Amino acid sequence: MFEVDRSIVVVRPTLAFHDWYISLPDSPKETFAGLREYTHSYMYWY
Repeated sequence: MFEVDRSIVVVRPTLAFHDWYISLPDSPKETFAGLREYTHSYMYWY
């Protein structure tokens, strides 16, 4: 039987990340909803 092992990780900003991000000097004051649009996924196969 042929089997392919894969895993996917989805990375989404949290509210704690948003609070830290907007506290940085010279950071754009982006809303949490706007920041949540930057969702990434990574696939790993082994």
